[in-house]
Amino acid sequence: MNKKLRVLAIVVLLIGLIPIGQVALARSQTAPAAATAIVSPTNVYVSNFEGWGTSLVWFANVTGGWSDTNRNALADLIYGSNGLKLNIARYNIGGSQASQAGMRPGGLVRSYINSSGVYDWTVDANQRWWLSAAISRGANIAEAFSNSPPWYMTISGDTRGASGCGDNLQSSQNDAFVDYLTEVVKHFRDSWGVTFRTLDPLNEPMGTWWCLASSRQEGAHIGRAQQDLLVQKVGAALVAKGLTGTKVSAPDETAPADSSASVNAYSATSKNYLAQINTHTYGGNSTDKASIHNLAVSLGKRMWMSEIDGSAGTHNHNDIAPGMWLAGRITEDINYIRPAAWISWQVIEDEANMVSENANWGMIHADLAGTSQAYYLTKKYYVMGNYTKFIRPGYQIIAAGDAKSVAAYSASASTLVIVSYNDTTSAVSMTYNLSNFTNAAGPATPYRTSASENLATLSNITVSGKSFSTSLPANSVTTFVITGVSGTGPTATPNPNVSVNDNTTGTGQNQFNYTGTWSYGSQTGAYLSDNHWTSTTNNAYQIAFTGKQVQIYAAKANSHGIFAVSIDGGAEVMVDLYASTRADQVLVWTSPVLTSGSHTVKVRVTGTKNASSSGAAIVADRVDIIQ
Repeated sequence: MNKKLRVLAIVVLLIGLIPIGQVALARSQTAPAAATAIVSPTNVYVSNFEGWGTSLVWFANVTGGWSDTNRNALADLIYGSNGLKLNIARYNIGGSQASQAGMRPGGLVRSYINSSGVYDWTVDANQRWWLSAAISRGANIAEAFSNSPPWYMTISGDTRGASGCGDNLQSSQNDAFVDYLTEVVKHFRDSWGVTFRTLDPLNEPMGTWWCLASSRQEGAHIGRAQQDLLVQKVGAALVAKGLTGTKVSAPDETAPADSSASVNAYSATSKNYLAQINTHTYGGNSTDKASIHNLAVSLGKRMWMSEIDGSAGTHNHNDIAPGMWLAGRITEDINYIRPAAWISWQVIEDEANMVSENANWGMIHADLAGTSQAYYLTKKYYVMGNYTKFIRPGYQIIAAGDAKSVAAYSASASTLVIVSYNDTTSAVSMTYNLSNFTNAAGPATPYRTSASENLATLSNITVSGKSFSTSLPANSVTTFVITGVSGTGPTATPNPNVSVNDNTTGTGQNQFNYTGTWSYGSQTGAYLSDNHWTSTTNNAYQIAFTGKQVQIYAAKANSHGIFAVSIDGGAEVMVDLYASTRADQVLVWTSPVLTSGSHTVKVRVTGTKNASSSGAAIVADRVDIIQ
């Protein structure tokens, strides 16, 4: 069975052991009667979104050899201007020998080098066709990665993994492996005109499923000490060979917590060579995702969500359930990891394999095991299009103000894009508040995928008073493209924010330091699904931080009061948290731009309230530090 399915199964089993709200799959199926999303253009999650992509690997290894008509039709569907408009391709540098058995369709990716050290640049022509097809259709970023070292460099002599599922790169072959990877990158640049922006020598290296007895694909366990050596050696080799256009990315672990642990284990030398942190999201929760975002910010590294796919429901090309799974995963990844790019594992999956596993991986299902060259679009294909066709490279990803929405903004096009999903069995009345923009003329054009619609273009919605309301049908994904939107406040810098959750407590930097008694509990819609609250006068929290600005996010509701906020013991400013309808993750206060350095923000409960409020409660949810 596909190792990614095994990982997903483990995650699903663990849901029962983790509190609701901490795992994306554990979403409520009860729809609220109404909700409001207050879009915050000054809270920039990603200042320059790089785009969307797919790994090529297995599907390219097969369909790249199809007829010109069929392979070009597939390339148009994935990279074409009328298709998904993906702009990133991840090319797999293979390690297998021609006679290696036991691989899934497309899984045997040939090594360019043999055990005598002789290169054969004619192999892997099908995957190379796909890379060229992607570039010719506008793909502007290519990354090379390795699933396994060449077979003769492994301990088992096989790229599927080791006996006992342990390490599978001979320590004596570290230099040879690095030389192989960088020679391939050099040949692509010098002979084929392709410069890989990044090279990742690893793929899920701490995974325990790279087992020779059961694996049907390339994969190798590589411990963190050896990872550290490889990152250093790859970085040095790229420099030595004059491959200045290619930098190192790593570690492509299965889940954000694993990726964070691996990067944290690297030496200072490796971290200096590391230009980009890659993570998969087959495991983990929103806390783990926020943590790896903060790690990337602290190290000044570009952050990518470099691989994910999964399944929901039974095998059915027209089932909306897999599409709802995909929407939930994209939304959580974007809002918590805040990656510069979001990459699908492989857009095309083997139809026969999906039938046998009763699953819905991939967005297009194709006959990879046979000769028919047949393929089928699924609901996941159209849901992916809800995001990729409208949130384009160069957009800013900003705070959408809703846990099931993603927002993106282009100042040059004066266009705001909001993608919202409703995975409940009832319609949701949603209001989008755009009052934080200087101008929001509209209209809002909706595009919807549901059980009965495939990216259907719907009637325009009028934007009035910088707001518009609509109904999100049950089990649907809707993209709103709003024109005439401008005025977003200060220009953001790359990776501007470190988000501090209310449950990150202590007296150090970037921690909530509470005084008085505060209640604590889970809260759907809040940041990381929890918050603190109190109504006791003069209870307070303060946060020491290093940066140039701070933003406070909290819940507004009809029982909430007024707090006083101050910076470095200065004058207090009153902030009213009253609202007739509850809204979470609302940007309620932004400090002036401060002198870069150490500061302290303090929030104090005043015990006072708006005349319309039924109480004086104050909620602590999240603070963003702008560095």
